[in-house]
Formats: sequence, structure tokens, C-alpha cells
Amino acid sequence: MKQPVFFLPVENALDPSTIVRKPSNNGHGNGQLVSISPQIDSGVTSLLDQMQEALCLVDPMLRVRYWNPAMVELSGVGHTEALGNKLFQLLPGSFASQLEPKFNLVFEKAESLQGEISYRYHDNDRFTFLYKISPYSNGPDTNLVLFSLIDITDRYRLQIEREKHEHFSVLGTLSVNIAQEMALPLDLICQFAEEISRGLPASKDKDYQRYLKGIVSQVYRISYLAHNLVALTQQASTGACSVDINQTIVEAIDSWETDERPAINLQFESDLPQVVGDPTLLQTAIHMLARISVEFAGEDAVPRIKTAFDEGNKKVRVVFEDRGPALPAQEIEHLFELYYGSTAISPGASLALFISKKILESQNATMQVTSQKGRGTVFDLRLPTLI
Repeated sequence: MKQPVFFLPVENALDPSTIVRKPSNNGHGNGQLVSISPQIDSGVTSLLDQMQEALCLVDPMLRVRYWNPAMVELSGVGHTEALGNKLFQLLPGSFASQLEPKFNLVFEKAESLQGEISYRYHDNDRFTFLYKISPYSNGPDTNLVLFSLIDITDRYRLQIEREKHEHFSVLGTLSVNIAQEMALPLDLICQFAEEISRGLPASKDKDYQRYLKGIVSQVYRISYLAHNLVALTQQASTGACSVDINQTIVEAIDSWETDERPAINLQFESDLPQVVGDPTLLQTAIHMLARISVEFAGEDAVPRIKTAFDEGNKKVRVVFEDRGPALPAQEIEHLFELYYGSTAISPGASLALFISKKILESQNATMQVTSQKGRGTVFDLRLPTLI
């Protein structure tokens, strides 16, 4: 049986004078409770019992006169508990403030009303329902309203996800345009600065040389990010496939500029299962993490990248060790916060970490970070496999 969406204890007892019961088989004693007076036609209740949507009938005092099985399943409140009690004592408190005025309007004008209502359960899950309140006649002396609830939570969540996808699709297109507009001027600035630097005599204007090299270094960093944003956004819609993670790491390292490629120790486990993911996005994340490991390692350490298979969790591990000085615990705690003002981490590394983490999350992968003496800062990735 479906787990009830909400359950609230019933506080008011039934009014015995309103209970209608079937006679028992021997004609004596109390029979089965079927409804609250005014009595509702059994053919109607049989039909309503078969309906998949949650239904109930209420009188002008908003007391429940009928409560179908679907409403029992949805609310977690049984027939006996519901009959004769106020409707909004059986439903979440937020329903009363939103719906009670609408019930009064339907009783007054005999016109149907419908709409959507949301309910947050335990400050966590949000449920959304389609409701309808309609006049119901069971004879000249009957004044009831039929109330229905349809759980549209899944449909609502799907719509939200679609809207998010459309929103991010627009942002993705915008990011490509911005990144492309940024990339060319940054490349030109970098070229001009290098030409000026080469034109200055080596023995003179050392401060100019230093400043120009600083400009080239920082502009290159921004240009690199702009180029990668274009590649990342253009590949974001590609589908997942099987990936040889060892080969992907090699390709990520090979994508480094030849004259600036640092020494990195690669230790691969052979015969690893294939990883599931987008090869371009995974290569982008690995390239960024490798650059960060090189930056953290400093001049005296050689970073290491290891792969292994986690048999227990059926995941492939990719471990980056910079083998440099350990980062303070406070830095580790805020490592993925984009705007954290760290003195130990450059803004470029902070942004690259943020982007890498988002890429890995999009690939259903996880990343843990620790910092240990002798190993430096360690990025431990767990990637899903085909097993």
C-alpha cells in the first residue's frame, strides 16, 4: 500500500446521533457503519469507492459525510476516524487557510472551483495536489460539496526540472557567447605583452619584464578558463558512454602545453572496468584537478595520480596527491566555496575546483578531499562503472 502522504490524529469524537448503520444479520445490535446522515445513495458511494482520485463529501459545517478508499490511502485517516469530523482537522493545517474560504464560496454560489495546493511535509518533501470543490446534490434536502485531491507531485517536480533545464540551456548559450567574446581579446593582450617583453633589452627595465610576465601569466589563466568554458558548455549536452579512465587521464595530461607540461607520476591499475560518463567533461575535470595538484605541490614535489577499483562499491577510484605541504583544516573545509577569501589558494584554483566538482556531480561521481603530511592535498574521486 502507498505510504500515506500525511497523517494527523483525529481530535473530535463522532456524534452518535448522526451515524447510520446497516442492520446486523440477526436484526439486533449494531451493524456496519456506512455513512453519516443525511444518508447518501449506496449506488453513488459504490461508484465513488472505485475512483482513483481521493474524494470526500462534506456538509456546510465542513464535517465529513463520505470518505473514499483513495482518500484513506492518501491521508492515512480511516473511514471511521473521518466520518463526522471537521475536514480540516484531518488534513494539514495549511490546507484550512487556503481552502476553507473556497468551500464557503462553493456553498454560497453553487459553483465549482479548482486549483493547485502545495504542502511541505516535515520541512523536507514538498507535495503538490490538484484540488476540485464542486456542489453535490443527493436530493432536495441535501446540501453537500464533493472535494477531490489528485497527487501531482511527480508531474510538478518534472515541470520544475524542465524549467531548470531550459534556464540552464539559456545560461549555457549565454556562457558560450561571453566566453568566446572574452577569449580573443585575452589572447591578443597576451600576445602584445609577450612582444613588448621580448622587445625590451634583457639587461634593462627588469621591473617592466617582471610586470609584463605577471600580466601574461594572469591573462593566460583567464584565457584558459574562457576557452574551457566554451568547450565545457558545448559538450554539456552530450550523452554518457563507456570511458577508459586511464586513457582519459593520459589525454588530459597530454592536452597540456608541451613546453609547460610538469612532471606527474602516473600509477594506473590495469584491467579497470569501464567508467560511465561524458569523456570530454571527465577529461576537463581531470585536467583541472591535475593543474591544481601541480600548483599545490610547489617546485619541490612531484604530484601523483593513481587509479584503482573499489570492489565493495563497484566504483573506479582516481586519486590525486600533490605530495606538497598539507593545507590547514580550515582551508579544506572551504575548498569548494567559490568566493572564500583564501590566502593559500589562488582565485584561479578556487574557480577550477568549483567547476570540477560541478562536472563530477553531473556525472554521478563523488570527490572527497583530505590533507595529510607526506601526501599533501588528496582528491579522491569515485566514478560509476558499467558493473
